[in-house]
Amino acid sequence: MWEEEEVHTVVYTEYFGASQAELVLIPHYRHYYGWTDDDIYFLWFCSRRANVSFEICCNNYYRNCGGDYNRLIVSYNIPRASFFVSINAGGSYPPVYARTYACYHSNTYDVNFSHEEYHALVSMKVGVEYQGHTPTTFMAKVQSGTPPNRIVVQSKESCGKGGVTVTGAAVVHTAPHPWTLPPAQHQQWQKDHQNQVAKSEVGFKEQHKEQVQKVQLKEKEQARDKAKDPKTTAQPPPGKDKDKERDKDDKAHLGGTPPKDKDKDKDDKARGQPGEKPPPKAGDKPPPPKPGEKPPPKPEEKKEEKKEK
Repeated sequence: MWEEEEVHTVVYTEYFGASQAELVLIPHYRHYYGWTDDDIYFLWFCSRRANVSFEICCNNYYRNCGGDYNRLIVSYNIPRASFFVSINAGGSYPPVYARTYACYHSNTYDVNFSHEEYHALVSMKVGVEYQGHTPTTFMAKVQSGTPPNRIVVQSKESCGKGGVTVTGAAVVHTAPHPWTLPPAQHQQWQKDHQNQVAKSEVGFKEQHKEQVQKVQLKEKEQARDKAKDPKTTAQPPPGKDKDKERDKDDKAHLGGTPPKDKDKDKDDKARGQPGEKPPPKAGDKPPPPKPGEKPPPKPEEKKEEKKEK
């Protein structure tokens, strides 16, 4: 979805400080590692706070920390307090922020936060520091049912208005905001971005051979299972079987055999098969009995006539 891709691209560049070479690898992390942009926001946040490259942070998270957020921030000694924006105590919070901000106000961080809680915290950092939302406004939108990351996407016109990056430095507008470009330039931006992402895949596959092979093998198995599953085979559209039958009859006719006439078949069945006598009609005399057979009973009307005589 281009709306999301464009906003995330600008956020990665201006808020997190991603280079162009790092930026075009992000779609491959989504594909081959199954990470969402919520995951990637968190990893960028940690890499910048730990002052390590995004690649090193991802490798540590995946291989050494087993995909555990809390283990990752402990490994880099990142204070949990750094994930919060300043909010005065009191008032109610959306459920996803209730536990984390209870820790923030009591200054006790001896609990592990969930992935969803970290996602919500990082998205609000982006919304407040980079896009200029007030914390109360951002939380009100979450309370009304909008996911935190979705608020960032919907607020694309506010990108950069907060003026602060993830490290606390001033925002520098180093990336074009595609949605502000004229239509022709906008389409060209999308095309260029797509081409750069495609070109970067070769290098990504070389750097992540093991993971890429694992995903490709899994995709082949899924495709094979899908082909074997009868439920997944395409069903012919309504009337397709009738069309095939009609085509078959037409081909038989072209080859010298006349097509089947279903109405004629019904008439033939009513008349009987060739060589058989047609069924008796009403009023016909019954056939004479064969030797050794009893004659059929006479009709009731004839019995009544005899009685009268």
